[in-house]
Parts: sequence; C-alpha cells; structure tokens
Amino acid sequence: MKVIDLAAPLISVVAYYFLIKYLIFVTILNEIVRTIVSFILQYKYKTKIKLVPDGTDAIWRPNRSMAVFTLRINKIITEDQLLNHFEKDILLLKESNGSGKRVYEKLEHTLVTKFGYSCWKQDNNFNIKNHCKTLENKVYYKTDLSSILQKCEEEMGGDKPQWEFLILPQYQEAAEVITSSIVLMRFHHAYMDAISSVMMGSKITSNFTYYIDPCETPKLISTWEKFVFYSKAFILFPYISLIQLFSKFRSFWPKNSFPNQSQSCNYTWTKPIELSQMREIYKTFKNASIPVIIENAFISAAKEVLPIERLPKNWFIGELAALFPYKQERLQNRFSCFSYNIDSSSENEMERLEVSGKEAKEVATGPWILITFFLLKVFGRFPTFFAHLAMMGESNTLVTSYLPSSMTRAKLFGNWDVLDAWGFPPHGNETRVFICCNMYCNSFKVMASADTSLLTENELREIVSSIPEIVCRWSAQLNEKIE
Repeated sequence: MKVIDLAAPLISVVAYYFLIKYLIFVTILNEIVRTIVSFILQYKYKTKIKLVPDGTDAIWRPNRSMAVFTLRINKIITEDQLLNHFEKDILLLKESNGSGKRVYEKLEHTLVTKFGYSCWKQDNNFNIKNHCKTLENKVYYKTDLSSILQKCEEEMGGDKPQWEFLILPQYQEAAEVITSSIVLMRFHHAYMDAISSVMMGSKITSNFTYYIDPCETPKLISTWEKFVFYSKAFILFPYISLIQLFSKFRSFWPKNSFPNQSQSCNYTWTKPIELSQMREIYKTFKNASIPVIIENAFISAAKEVLPIERLPKNWFIGELAALFPYKQERLQNRFSCFSYNIDSSSENEMERLEVSGKEAKEVATGPWILITFFLLKVFGRFPTFFAHLAMMGESNTLVTSYLPSSMTRAKLFGNWDVLDAWGFPPHGNETRVFICCNMYCNSFKVMASADTSLLTENELREIVSSIPEIVCRWSAQLNEKIE
C-alpha cells in the first residue's frame, strides 16, 4: 500500500461530500445527549460520578485492557514501605500551579458505566492497602513471572479503582547470581498511557533523567509549516479514516494455529541489547528508527522459526506514538498510532530495512498520528457500545511501542536501586502480537506478548530471543562494509 497515493485527495473530497454532514449531525447529537446525561449525574450523584471527559480514556473494551509496568529492584520492599511512600509521593502530591488540587486523584476513581457512557466514580471508601499484594516468599524465575503476567490480564471489578501493586520478594534472572525483587503495577489503560506512567515513575524515583522530556514542547516549526501540516490533515482525514476502518475487517495472520487455547497471551523478553549495535545500523539507514529495526528483526526471526503456512502474507505494522507536550502533570492518555507495510517477500534484509524505514518515516511525519488521535478522542465520547468499536478488529499484524525511560540508574523512593524496568501494554484490540521496546540506563530490551492461539510459549521465546542475535549480525555486517 502506498502511504499517500494520488487518489487520496479525490477519495477525501468524495467522502467529505457524502459523509461529513452525517458525521457532524451525529457528533452534535451525541454532545447534546452527553450534556443531558451530565445534568442527570449531577442531580443524582452530585460530584461522585462524572462522565469521562477524555475520549482516549474511554475507548478501552471491558476485556484485555490491563497494562503492566515492572521495576526490578536490588532488595526487598515491604507492602508498608511501598504504600507509605506511594501515598506520600503520589496520592497526596498537589499540582505545582497552586490550585490545591491533587495531581493523581484519578487513582481514587473507578471506571464505571452509567446511562451507556463511561464515567469516573469517586471511591468514598478508598483504602490504599486494598491495592497491594505480596506473593509467596520464594525465588521466582522468568517462567514464573511470565505466568504471573498472564494472570495480570484478568480484569478488575468495579468495586475499587482498577489498579494494584504486586510484590515478588525474590526474583532471579537466569544469568545472574544475585537475587533481586520485583515491584509490578498493573492498571486499566483508562488511567494513563505509557508516557504518563513514566512521568509518574519519575516522581517516585531519584536520579531519574528523561531520554525525552514529555513536558517539553517539540521543536518549533514555522507558521507556514504548521498551516501545511494541518491542511494535509484536514484534506486526508476521510482517506486515512477509511483505511483504518477497512483494516479492522482484515485478517493478517492465518487462522488460529491452536484454536482450543483460551484467549490469553504468552510473554517473554530479551537479554539487553547494546545500543552501539543499534547506532551502527542507524548510521547506515538514517530512516530506520529503533522500532523499525526491531520489527524487521522480528520478521526475520519469525521466518526462521515458523513454517511458511503459519506466516502472515502481509506485515501491516502499527507503531504507537504520543502527542507531545504533556502540558499537565495529571494522568492522561495522549497515545496515537500510525501504520505502514513491510514487504517480507524479499530475502535481502538490508534492502527491506532501508525501504521500510523510509516508509515508516513518511507516515510518522505525516498527518496519520494527529488524525488517529482525533478519531480516538471523538469515538471515546460516544456511548460505550460505540466507543469500543475503535478497538475492534485485528487492525495490524503486530504493534510496536517504544518507551525510553531514564538515562541514568534511578533509585525507587531514594532507597532501592532500580536495576531494570519494562512494561507490557494490553492487547486492546484483536492484534495478535505486541512488541514493547524499552531503553533504561543505556540498556535496551525487547518485550513481547502473543496470543496463545497463535504462538506457543516456546515459539514466541525462540523468535524474541533471536532478535539480539539478528541485530548483532546486522551490525557486524554493516561494520565490515565500512571497514
């Protein structure tokens, strides 16, 4: 698929002519209904229940909406230590503008549905002690943590805010002699996106240094460039919207390899990858971002592990993105997504890397991210049965999320060294494979999750564990050419 072909403006004009008046009418009607519902909620519940104002908070379906963020620390932390620090540093933290409002009061609200719309309900009986569990005091290994991550997919009921901590007192990586500890936070994605979780993490750690400060305004562009950018977004809005709509009815992977498996995921992650190897590849292919490199490495590994009949015919890649700056400290969802094709038919990996890098950059710097963000915000303001359609369908062959966190080794609450940090976004729609790339303290890791009906635990582990080897091989090949 060409990113923006010559027919795109014509398709957009036709779509505007036939559809725009209906879309405007439905949107205005919905806003009128929302206003009526908000008055009813105010009358019936006062300030205890309010409509979810941000559409990107409300698009998540009832199932498969739990995200996980994990810290590996150098020594055991008790429940009392964790909760006392978290309450003081997070729950009681007030906004810096002097308003007196608490930054993270959203964590004391429960996501519920009233009159068909998503609402935030204040938990009048909120008790932080209900949001932490310490697992059995034994040594946990990677396979144990993978099983725990599967259980973290389970939805939390509406009797309390949908987030909690899990403490694994003792954890050991296979290659390490020392025993560390795990602090795992799982939360409904309606509370925050990955960037917000990192911003919150910076509040509870010392010596935290952003790779990219989400509060900073991106590089300023001229008024003319802004005009051209927003004009393209306006012109191509119907075209990109239709592409996204049709992609939801496409199937990218062959039918379930293991149809009797329940709808859950297998989880795995790589050993650290040297950044010098990524830089070696980037020096040659300036358009090949870290996600593009990892996506291509995943495809190469999948082609080695899986028989051809189980490989997708079309690698339609989705990459998560975020709209900077995050002007407010509060928890929020400002994520978006863009999609592009990788042609896996070529056996020349370097050529595939170069071509896919150019196409990814073309899409990422175009209006796709802005339009997707707008669509999610609008969809989320509709009744839940309609809002959840935004997350319907397979949509992509695989989705990648890239999350740079701290450049320096941080200390949790100033006392516990954070040895490693990684996360797993939810499979919010029917996308079967999810890759998350995290950079922490100059080490780089790839985490992956895949439907159990698609890939076995061993297959996923074999594919993902090959990624560092493939990146190393590519780096060595390019280094030899330079010499």
